[in-house]
Amino acid sequence: MFTAARSNYEYFLHESIFHHGAIISELIGLVKSVLLEELDKYAKIRPMRITGGKYRSRQIKCPKGIIRPAMDRMRESMFSILGDLTDLSFLDLFTGSGCIGIEAASRGASPVHLVEKDFIKKKVIMENLSLLDEENKLFLMPAEKYIKRCERQYDIIHLDPPFPLEGKEKFLIACEEQGILKPEGVLMMHYPDEESFPEQIGSFRQFDLRKYGRSQLIFYTRD
Repeated sequence: MFTAARSNYEYFLHESIFHHGAIISELIGLVKSVLLEELDKYAKIRPMRITGGKYRSRQIKCPKGIIRPAMDRMRESMFSILGDLTDLSFLDLFTGSGCIGIEAASRGASPVHLVEKDFIKKKVIMENLSLLDEENKLFLMPAEKYIKRCERQYDIIHLDPPFPLEGKEKFLIACEEQGILKPEGVLMMHYPDEESFPEQIGSFRQFDLRKYGRSQLIFYTRD
């Protein structure tokens, strides 16, 4: 009798644990699903603000996907170093949201060309660009492909390759070899502080280097 009672109790305990475990597992799955859905919504619509110029304080959207918007302090510092951009041509490689190109246009740059390989970002980038009066154009292709095909020169070039991407120096070399930066023009690249780059790359000469937290911004000019 005691053996049967014990057996029934163990069965009841096992079923109870299994039942409650299944409920807890379902609740965890539901919470995770809701959180991911909310994060997904946030990723689609989280806004950034233009820090200066004609469109100062205007909001732009950050598209869904792997993206690292440049911090406000870094953008303000970068454009302070560049100075007046009136009628200067500007190329933004790895544009992401289009934020840097729009900041340049806000400060008078024209034309502004933006390059992004992720087609998913196109809709939001085009929405962001719609606020501009200045000449602009988005090219949907990899940065290296655009550099190779480019047949014009720019006054200013900005590169913001993904932090995990290895071999960033190849983009600097490609820009120099292809001759897409005008003489005395400025090329900038945003990268993590654990990396470093030569002071001289062909005709490109480093003239400034700034650190913002884990980020660094290197400036070259073409002699």
